[in-house]
Amino acid sequence: MLEKLTIWLTFTVVVSLLPIIADYLAKYLTDQKPTLSNLLSDSQLLLIAVALGAETMGEVISLGKDFSLLELLIISSGFLLMLFSALVYPIVTNRKAELEKLIQPQSPSSQSSTQATRQKISVFVYIVVYAPSFLLVLSLLASAFCKGLDPKT
Repeated sequence: MLEKLTIWLTFTVVVSLLPIIADYLAKYLTDQKPTLSNLLSDSQLLLIAVALGAETMGEVISLGKDFSLLELLIISSGFLLMLFSALVYPIVTNRKAELEKLIQPQSPSSQSSTQATRQKISVFVYIVVYAPSFLLVLSLLASAFCKGLDPKT
């Protein structure tokens, strides 16, 4: 089982993340000042979560075994994460710039009028902006669990 997880981690997860890592490094090398926040909120992470989920669901279905209730719950949550990631992708992609503007510090004169509005939406903004990294981690955990379901390992 350890061999299968190592192969999955190396060739599926790491290779999937290479374009994002390369983009981050390219920005760093060209003095564009990338931040960890930019990396964690990259909407491409959602696409990777969907791909990992789809690959894992396909493999689990091909096992053709009876699953325990716990296994079914984890498999189902992985499937729901995959669907949710696919649905959240256009929201994060299209609204990220607008949402980030809402949480940026404003000038002192306009701060008092928008303080209450900014407080109400700040939690939602952080959830949407950081949803990609959170969903990717959850998808990775569900996928890793599903990799361990194969009785051949």
